Amino acid sequence: MGWSLNYFDSWQNGLQPRYLQLAEQHTIAAIKMFAHLESDTSPRISEFYVVRERRTRSCRLLAEIQFAAGNHGYKLSSRTPDGCVYFY
Repeated sequence: MGWSLNYFDSWQNGLQPRYLQLAEQHTIAAIKMFAHLESDTSPRISEFYVVRERRTRSCRLLAEIQFAAGNHGYKLSSRTPDGCVYFY
């Protein structure tokens, strides 16, 4: 998720759409990884909740990236990966 934040910050500084695309790609990859780790971890282990929080945080970041893109007229894939639920 670190790369996602770096690319999103770079986009906010320069408003170059390629940074939004990179941020989205890296965030979706992170969400998929965290969802996979969460499914392989027992809720009895404390790491389960750490992974769940990181997946949730990544989902929020993805929503923020996609919202920012839409507000500035950029079109991203707008995919919602498994592991994220958006409420409209």
